Amino acid sequence: METLRLTDGRVLTFDDVGDPDGFPVVYQPGWMFGRLGRHPDDMLAAQAGLRLVSVDRPGYGGSTPQAVRTMRGSAEDTAQLANHLGIDRFAVLGWSGGGIHALAAAHYLGERVTHVVTVATPAPFDQPGATKSAHWLAVLPYRLRHVPPLRGAWFALLAGQAKDPSAYVDGVMRFFGPEDRAVFADPTFRPQLEQSYAEVWAQGHTGVDSDHAIISQLDFRPSDVDQHVDVYQGRADTFVRPESAAQLASLLPDAEVHLIPGGHLCVFTQWTELLSAVAGRSRLSTS
Repeated sequence: METLRLTDGRVLTFDDVGDPDGFPVVYQPGWMFGRLGRHPDDMLAAQAGLRLVSVDRPGYGGSTPQAVRTMRGSAEDTAQLANHLGIDRFAVLGWSGGGIHALAAAHYLGERVTHVVTVATPAPFDQPGATKSAHWLAVLPYRLRHVPPLRGAWFALLAGQAKDPSAYVDGVMRFFGPEDRAVFADPTFRPQLEQSYAEVWAQGHTGVDSDHAIISQLDFRPSDVDQHVDVYQGRADTFVRPESAAQLASLLPDAEVHLIPGGHLCVFTQWTELLSAVAGRSRLSTS
């Protein structure tokens, strides 16, 4: 884990892995996941010819919580991180709610972002019909947005359960379909998942709460994202159902839907294919 002191004094933690001379891609993990929400073998990024920068958003991992958060602010954090690493142009890859952060970076940072790949990303919940394609566990905080005490109590309960990461994973996996439950139980991924959850909740629930809030209600329009977006979606996803990919793509001017094997955690099982997709589009953008 590396750290960056941002201009407002906050600390941002991140991993910089893969091929240091490869095409850079900033990875935004899913909601409730920090920088470790990815395949544990970072050699796969190197083999794809990518420099992968995976971030902890405010309140996740070692990143300082932020009292007032916006998607513009998320993009500005990404810009500062890229500047710190000496990166001019880069791709963005986002899984689940992290895909919304990837789209925000594309919109607000303009030509610095070459293209976007989203994986199992729902359409923003303030879009008509979007909540129908997501699991109630993801939708509940949005429903409670006008009742802050109940919303806070819900997240505080989850934070308390996460003090035992193994038991927490056992509890969380019950909300997912059989393919995802197999990923949670897989010894290849289980330690990484437990550590990721432990770090995400270590500072309490405010990071998870505020992250959900800005993912659910945007300060930009997806129709203003100029870059090409590859929308990947697991066919067996029961947490963000496959029809959500078409919903998200319909909001974007230049998007292509790709259905792949797996459930919501297809970002783990199909990591090599997803990195290859980023790398392939990167070659096109620089040719």
